Amino acid sequence: MDISLKVSFGVSPLDGSLTLDDAIDQIRSEKSQVGIRTIRSSVEAWPEHLNFNLQQRVQAARDFRTQKEEIYEIKNLSGSERRAKRELLKRQANIWHYDQLRLMHQASYGDDPVKQRFMQFWWNHFTVGSTNGTNFYTGDLYWNVISRGIGGSFADLLYDVTRHPAMLTYLDNIYSVGEKSKKGRDAKQSPQKKLHVGLNDNLARELLELHTVTPAANYTEDDIRAAAKILSGWGFIFNKQKDAEWAEKTAGKNYNDAFIEYHHEPGDKVVLGKKYSKGFSSGKKTLQSLTNDLSKDPRTIDHLCVKLCEHFISEVPSSDDVVYVKNAWKASKGNLSKIHQAVLERAFQSTLPGRFQWPLTWYFSLLRCSGATLFPGWEDMKKHPAFDPNGFRLYREIGQDFWSRRQPNGFSSRANEWVSMEHMDRRVRLASMIASVGAPKFKSHEIIATLKEHSPRSTWISRGENEVEKFTLLACSPEFMGTTT
Repeated sequence: MDISLKVSFGVSPLDGSLTLDDAIDQIRSEKSQVGIRTIRSSVEAWPEHLNFNLQQRVQAARDFRTQKEEIYEIKNLSGSERRAKRELLKRQANIWHYDQLRLMHQASYGDDPVKQRFMQFWWNHFTVGSTNGTNFYTGDLYWNVISRGIGGSFADLLYDVTRHPAMLTYLDNIYSVGEKSKKGRDAKQSPQKKLHVGLNDNLARELLELHTVTPAANYTEDDIRAAAKILSGWGFIFNKQKDAEWAEKTAGKNYNDAFIEYHHEPGDKVVLGKKYSKGFSSGKKTLQSLTNDLSKDPRTIDHLCVKLCEHFISEVPSSDDVVYVKNAWKASKGNLSKIHQAVLERAFQSTLPGRFQWPLTWYFSLLRCSGATLFPGWEDMKKHPAFDPNGFRLYREIGQDFWSRRQPNGFSSRANEWVSMEHMDRRVRLASMIASVGAPKFKSHEIIATLKEHSPRSTWISRGENEVEKFTLLACSPEFMGTTT
C-alpha cells in the first residue's frame, strides 16, 4: 500500500511522491483552509464568514429549537403540512452543512491531508454523535479544538474535548446535577419546585472506558460515580433559551468553560485510588486535575499508542512500532506533535501491510488522486440548501457519516467491520459515479504511475473495456483500498 494512502489521502500525478519531511511539515505547519465556490470553479480560500464561532453555533441551535417548538404549537396543521414546515426549517437552519462541505473541500484540495487524517483519527476517538443539537457544535470541536489541540499535549486536548458543549451534550452531562449540590439541597427544601437533580455517569464512563485508561485499569462503578461527581456542573442545555438565560447569568457566555457551581457535587472524590479533595479547588479545576492524571496513566498511553499504530501503520502493528511511539509519548510528556511524528516515522519505515481504509478515507483519496469533484461549492449551497444528491448524501451512502447518530466507540478500524458485499457494492457504485460524472483530471494509468512500487496490478486493471471500468477496478483494487493480507 502506497505510503500516501496509509497516512494521507493519496497524491495526484501533479503532487509527486509524499516524503517523510513533507508529512511532518504538514502536521506542524498551519495551512490555509481552501475550497471551491461552485462545483467546477478553481480552488480559493475558504470564506471567513462561513467559519462559525461557538457562540454563533449555540445561538443557531437555540433558534432552531425555538422555531421547531413553535411549529408543534401551530393548531389546525395536517401531519404532512407539519412535516413540510419541519423539513423547510431543517434546510434553512442547519449550518453544519457548511462543516460537511468544508471537510470535503479541505481533504480534497488542502495542503495538509496528513494533518486532516490525524484530525479525523482524534475526532473519531472522541466520538460525538448526532443528538439534541450536537451537529451545530461538532464543527467547532473539529475545526477549532482538535485542529489546535493536536499541536499541543494530549492532556490539554482531553480536557478541552471533555468540557466542550458537543461532548457534554452528546453524553448527557448537561443533565447531571449533584445530589448534594446547592440545587440538590434546594430541591429537598422546596419539593414543589420539581427541580431536576441526579448524576448522569455517561460521560464519566466513556472518559474512563474509551477516551483514556480502558477497562484494563480495573476501575469500579465507584470510580465511575466519583468521576461523574467531578463532572457534575459542567454544561447546561445549551440550545434551550430559558435554560441558557439562567445559566449565562451564572457562568457567562464562554461555552468552552460552562461550569455551573450550583449543580456541582461538593466534597472529596476518589478515582482510581487518588483523592480529589474539596480543599483542592472549588470543583472547576478538579476536572482538569482528573484529565491530567488520566492522560499520564500508563494504560492510557498503551491504549492510544496501539490505536495510533493500528490506524496509520498496520492493522496488526509490530511490537517495535508500538514501543517506538510509546517512547516518543513518554519522552515528550504527551506532546501530540512529537507522538504523531513518531507514528509517521514508523509508517514510512514499515513493510507491514496497511490497514483497510475507512470508507471516507478511501473516498477522499480517490477524489484527491483523480482530481475529480463530486460535491458542491459553497455558493451552490444557496441553490441547494438541502443535502445535495451528489454531495452530502454520499457520507451516508459510503457508510461513514460523522454527523450521524452513532455509538461512543466510534467507527471501527478493523477490516472485518467494513469488508462485506454491501460495502464493496457501495464502493463500486461510487467509483463508477466519480469516473462518469466527477470529471476526473487524471486517467487510471496516470494514477497508477504515481503509486509506484505499491501500485495496483496494471494488467488486471487493463481488463476494463473503457476508462470508467478501468477507473473502478483501480479504485476497488486491494492496493488502493488497503489490505491486511
